[in-house]
Amino acid sequence: CGSNALWGFVWPCRETVGKQAVSVAVTPNGYADAVYQNRFLMPEERRMAFEDFLDVIEGRKARAGVFYIQKQCSNLTDEFPQLLPDLDSHIPWMSEALGKKPDAVNFWLGEAAAVTSLHKDHYENLYCVISGEKHFLLLPPTDRPFIPYELFQPATYKVYEDGSFDVIDVENADKVTEFKHISNPCCS
Repeated sequence: CGSNALWGFVWPCRETVGKQAVSVAVTPNGYADAVYQNRFLMPEERRMAFEDFLDVIEGRKARAGVFYIQKQCSNLTDEFPQLLPDLDSHIPWMSEALGKKPDAVNFWLGEAAAVTSLHKDHYENLYCVISGEKHFLLLPPTDRPFIPYELFQPATYKVYEDGSFDVIDVENADKVTEFKHISNPCCS
């Protein structure tokens, strides 16, 4: 977290958003919304002050697990409205290419251990990485027949006071169709 780009971004955010409660996903291993232990595991979601979240990912506070702001459905406008005056409401060339403004604008922030599992998106995406790196493996729709899917029991992580994690099945939930776990799906 020593990057000048990150500090140049985090400091104003800490000052602007500060004590506001935001949604944070917590997992023991960085995999949220992922297949693990033959379940589709979702993170524990908690509300915490943005400055406390920053303290965790900057290493100022020790907490069990991997923390990640990853909420969708336009969390930038819903949970971080203080940042909007400093940001454009859309990227003009992207809006022009798609013929419309974005349906949602999301703000994600996490530590290096936070992983996005293999998934399919029904939306066009544009990412801006301020610090660090994010690797993408893009597969064409023609590959779909060769990607194994299964039905999985939905479950969530539960974090206890002592920092231990448990897996809690979601009761009366339909099974989720998801990719089977694929470890390190990289190409060379």
